[in-house]
Amino acid sequence: MNKHGVEALVLGSTVKEEDKAGLPIRSMGYFRDEHSLALLYSAADVLVVPSLAESFGQVIVEAFACGTLAVGFNVGGIPDLIKHLQTGYLADYKDSASLSSGIEWALVHGNDADLKNNLQEFVRQNISYNAIARQHVETLKRCISDLSE
Repeated sequence: MNKHGVEALVLGSTVKEEDKAGLPIRSMGYFRDEHSLALLYSAADVLVVPSLAESFGQVIVEAFACGTLAVGFNVGGIPDLIKHLQTGYLADYKDSASLSSGIEWALVHGNDADLKNNLQEFVRQNISYNAIARQHVETLKRCISDLSE
């Protein structure tokens, strides 16, 4: 770790380049079991998703379920999940300074109990099995109603 106590963990791939930001980087590779992945998300202070294109941020949902804030660019499906300053930080698209500000914000606010509750409540209300089933039932009801008209 550096003097600030910050270390970057990279999931899913091997880090091949030396860090250019002055942070230690540790490649965590791939996780095959949910328990280990949940432990890692729970131990993290922030999830950074620097994707420039993202249809649905599964890793964001997983982090939220573990009470970890996320920072990502305002692109694709990311803003459907990250509600700015409520469940994380939406950085301006392709703006590294904005992304950096988001990381700093998340590190300062990552232990806020209300924010952690927001994350888990967001998952329960919008992404849980029950929430998805409820959305499917409502869609089917609308389709049946439209057919009967």
